[in-house]
Amino acid sequence: MSQSPRHSTSSEATAIHDAGAGPTDGLTARALIISVVLGSVACIWSLQSDSVLATCRVGEAVPPIPAIAAILLLVFIVAAAARLLHRRLLSAADIGVSFTVAAVGTMFLSYGVLMYFYSFQMAFTYYATPENHLGEYQHLIPAWYQPQSEEVIRLFYESGHGGAVPWVSWLVPLGAWTIFFFGLFGSALCLARLFHNEWAHRERLTFPIAQFVTSLADIEQRGAGGRSLLLNPLAWIGAGIALIYNALNFAHSFNPAVTAIPSWVPLYSLFVEHPWTAFARCSYGLALKTSPTITGIAYFVPIEQGFSVIFFFFLMRFANVAAVGAGYDHANSPFTFQQAAGAYMAVFFFLVWTARHSIAASARRLWERPPRPSEDTPPAWALVGAILGTAIVVGWMILSGMSAWLVLIFMAMYVGFAVTYARARAEAGVPVLWVYPNYQHKEMILATFGSKYLLQHGGPANVMLLWYYGFLSRGYLQSTMALFSDTLKLGEETRSRPSVQPIAGAMAIVLALLLGHYLILRACYVSGYNSMRATPLSVGLQAAVSVSGAIEHPSGPDIVKAVMGLVGAVVVTGLTLARRTWLRFPLHPLGYAMAMAYGEILWFPFLVAGVVKSLVLRIGGVGAYRRVQACFLGMVLGHAFFGGIVGSLLQMYNVELFRRFLIDFG
Repeated sequence: MSQSPRHSTSSEATAIHDAGAGPTDGLTARALIISVVLGSVACIWSLQSDSVLATCRVGEAVPPIPAIAAILLLVFIVAAAARLLHRRLLSAADIGVSFTVAAVGTMFLSYGVLMYFYSFQMAFTYYATPENHLGEYQHLIPAWYQPQSEEVIRLFYESGHGGAVPWVSWLVPLGAWTIFFFGLFGSALCLARLFHNEWAHRERLTFPIAQFVTSLADIEQRGAGGRSLLLNPLAWIGAGIALIYNALNFAHSFNPAVTAIPSWVPLYSLFVEHPWTAFARCSYGLALKTSPTITGIAYFVPIEQGFSVIFFFFLMRFANVAAVGAGYDHANSPFTFQQAAGAYMAVFFFLVWTARHSIAASARRLWERPPRPSEDTPPAWALVGAILGTAIVVGWMILSGMSAWLVLIFMAMYVGFAVTYARARAEAGVPVLWVYPNYQHKEMILATFGSKYLLQHGGPANVMLLWYYGFLSRGYLQSTMALFSDTLKLGEETRSRPSVQPIAGAMAIVLALLLGHYLILRACYVSGYNSMRATPLSVGLQAAVSVSGAIEHPSGPDIVKAVMGLVGAVVVTGLTLARRTWLRFPLHPLGYAMAMAYGEILWFPFLVAGVVKSLVLRIGGVGAYRRVQACFLGMVLGHAFFGGIVGSLLQMYNVELFRRFLIDFG
């Protein structure tokens, strides 16, 4: 995909190529208008598909399905205008801006971002009963967090009064939380820009997701194989594989007699004797994940990273079997999430250390008059924005009643996980939003200190608010930095001015938050939050009913979990030092971190793609490897189109039939 563009004589290709032919393209009025329209449609689409109907998780896909649909629509318009009108309507930069706004809007309105926030926001009041004693701790929740009327909260969950939203009761909470989210997502955008120069220019990471969008849009006429992805026969072969996969599952939804290709194939059910039953542990246990999207992007994963994910995934499973056979049978063994937490923080430390000169150069630009432009130095606003946005979030949480030391530890883990996941996306593609230490912010703090220590050094507010902020660690809010990182690379591929994609990202945050809160509140007061088919309702409920027990029956540290977190950090440190000592060392620290987070999802697609890639390289060399890229990108596009776009339309036709086949992308 990095080869030089070929000349094309078609008017469509010429129009798209010329659209980005200038040295750089700025942000135009037409791009703003189109992106706002498509971004709004993406928000509505994501909420309806992910949460209301809940049979096709378009917002969980990487890239988001509505954003891919926006790209396809705009490329079709450009091609049609070139053929019929012989003129250029949109530039490559315009298409890139529209993709960014649609992608951010889709992600924010999916069930893993704002819907997770609403799951936690009022759960501690709505689920309060005399039995769980939550009512005794309501005073620990600040008044600006939620509406103060219990009736307003009840109607949010249960609907009533014809669906009218009590906006007056929501003005203060929405205004306050908007400041919080601007700080949170603004810092994610600035962090992405702060690390971009180091990753894209100095280390020259591949950014597979951005390359997929580039090939799809035929930007700069440099699609896979040197031609437009949509015109490449190998891409259509890959799309055909995805079509068969989705067609069989669609047919099975209508007629269960048709054989389907399940997204999960449990292998642990084959092992029924002790100690092999330990294969059933750890999230999904030992299973095969079938996904055209993950398999397609896995072709671009470096072989050493793919091998590391597979190696460490099976190493932990067999180690757990051995431990159970030796008599050590712990419910959380082999503690993969705890190892992932330590591993992600260690990777974060090394990423900051590697980028220290770039970050320091950004700081020096603060007092340079005038600042000297440099491709290798991130702008000063990126550093200032990252610090200021994080400070807003930290200050908000401290003003809420949490101890400063607890807030700093929590946010250090949040930022560390976000940066490490963004690195995984930039280096390996990893089209799965969940590949991070899920829910481990709270769990590792409790394992290290214990709830008893939190009560002694901050009172019940520490415990209550630590549970309350579970939405930051349970959903995939921290994946937003990776999305912004991909869009910054896309901006370079579209020859946009350096300021275009950051402005588009900031505009997308504003649009998604304002429209998102309106759409969610409107939907909940019309139908009731409890009626949402795929809301993370149970997550907020679990947090609400468990927090009083943590306050009334505090516990000490969990030494085993804390030590396993430390083990994860030590392993990453050892692997990093080994790779710096032996250049051909085959195990990668990022592969270990991903394997501990959600290796169940990754190992089989990585294995399939890795075997194919190795055979292609051995038989046909680098040239064949580049040509076959189109086939795997076609699988990604085919699954997005047939599973995402077509699947969304079919689910509106008959929702109940599609309950037998949940279309997921990660």
